[in-house]
Amino acid sequence: MIHDDPRVCLEQLVHRYRLRWTQRTKCFLGLHRGIVVDACEREGILTIMFSSPTAEVGELVLTDFDAFAHCAEAGLPTAWIKGRMEVDGVHARVSDHSCSFWIDQRRMAEIGYDLFIRIPDIIADDLHARGASGTMRCAACGTNEATAVGLLEYTYTPLCDTCRDRALRGEASLRLLGRRRVDWRRVLPLLAVVTGAGAYGWGYIQQPQRLDQFSWVAAMLLPVAWAFGLCWVIYWRRIPVTRTLRVLLFGSVIASVLIGNIWGFRSRMIDQARQQFNQQVTGPGWPTSVKLYFSALPQSWKWEAPFLLEGLVGAWIALRTLKRPETLDVQ
Repeated sequence: MIHDDPRVCLEQLVHRYRLRWTQRTKCFLGLHRGIVVDACEREGILTIMFSSPTAEVGELVLTDFDAFAHCAEAGLPTAWIKGRMEVDGVHARVSDHSCSFWIDQRRMAEIGYDLFIRIPDIIADDLHARGASGTMRCAACGTNEATAVGLLEYTYTPLCDTCRDRALRGEASLRLLGRRRVDWRRVLPLLAVVTGAGAYGWGYIQQPQRLDQFSWVAAMLLPVAWAFGLCWVIYWRRIPVTRTLRVLLFGSVIASVLIGNIWGFRSRMIDQARQQFNQQVTGPGWPTSVKLYFSALPQSWKWEAPFLLEGLVGAWIALRTLKRPETLDVQ
């Protein structure tokens, strides 16, 4: 029987190529001849994406993929094949290693079910002709041939059967997380900027002339909000979250709160001296202010500790939130 309903055709495609459902992206995902196949249907439009880390197809976007000879020979219009966008940080660009294909009921009727169901095989032939490998290595063990694919931070992650089973039990993701690399040349300046911004904002509201403008509740919530915002920046820039980066994120939150506290402490000292002597007073230098702050901490810890604790709580909540995209999603 020939079908032209995209939903019915997707069911047949999933069954034939053994694709698995992924809850996070609401798509079916799998490996076919070393090519990642990602298929989903929304509002009657079926979209299939094909990806291989060794294929080179980025420049074909400019020519409507007319170099895909196997597609043209089979009667599949190459103009229906499109490039796939990928995001690095805040920059979006056309992927060099993947392409996409969408089809609705009209297109399905035009090419017929028999040609449709062969599309993964046909595009795999063209991707292989453009450098795609026929197999993938497992990203977890690095030795076995991958037979399945999952998602780690929305990135295709090939797995062998053994590592897939471990991932389903929650065991493989830790090793995968340890294999990632952080571009510290990009991350460290970003952390320095956001730490400085947090310290300035926290110290600003602690200036004597502004303390009355902020309620106690608002002041208590600010470290939590800032810690959450810091981690959101890391997520927004799509930076892999490793153990070292987690430590630095916690350190950044504590540094922001401490620097703001020291600035506020120094400003209060100057304000008290000015009121006592009824004249302008030059405050101590920053090294002296730091020493005085920590010297006074045993007496003022009841005031300072809640803000440091709130910052830690905010960072903990935010980092727990970040664990969702870090988790390896294999169904």
